Amino acid sequence: EDKKTDKIVCVTGAGGFIGSWLVKQLLAKGYTVRGAVHSNPADDGRKYEHLRELEGAKERLEIVKADILDYQALVTVIRGCHGVF
Repeated sequence: EDKKTDKIVCVTGAGGFIGSWLVKQLLAKGYTVRGAVHSNPADDGRKYEHLRELEGAKERLEIVKADILDYQALVTVIRGCHGVF
């Protein structure tokens, strides 16, 4: 049986209200989450601090910049993910 932590799921709009809640729930269920956000998390780190403070985020959350209107960027972000939200 696969562990959930072995499965990466992608959440688009992870910095928004609904996306943040989804990230929180997926982390609580044991998933590894790749959160796609609109602005560069390195440039605007405080904007996503609420995500980094979630339980399990240090070990299982990756925040990446991805414009959902840029097909190639989106393909790169979701590559290797078992699910996309």
